[in-house]
Amino acid sequence: MTPLEETAKEWLDKADHDLKAAKLCARGKLFDISLFHCQQLAEKALKGFLAYHNQPIEKTHKIEKLLEQAERIESGFILWKAAGKVLSEYAVLSRYPDSRLDVSRKAYANGLKFATKIYEYSLALLPKIIRPSLKRRVRKKPKKK
Repeated sequence: MTPLEETAKEWLDKADHDLKAAKLCARGKLFDISLFHCQQLAEKALKGFLAYHNQPIEKTHKIEKLLEQAERIESGFILWKAAGKVLSEYAVLSRYPDSRLDVSRKAYANGLKFATKIYEYSLALLPKIIRPSLKRRVRKKPKKK
């Protein structure tokens, strides 16, 4: 793997961890934390895409800003601009008690949908070698006594 591919893969692996964390937290009805991970999923997917294309990775949580940067490489990212604006709200505000953000199950479902679409779109534009492993753990059947 080239250094660019390795860097991009690291971002995408972290994005995959955020996807898993969002789903796990939602099972426990921790929708505020789930929404934070949805925002992080989209952010890291976009940063992985940009890293692969040797673009500077700005220290920002604003998804719409990252989408604009990605759009210069692939025009289709414009489709996710409204979703990016929604997700950006969950970067910081969802982690504090005085937030006025909607952190309901419905908001989580919407946030997960938006973040997953951005993630999947980013992955589809990148080589398979740098995509996170799709291996799933297989549960072993209990042995009969």
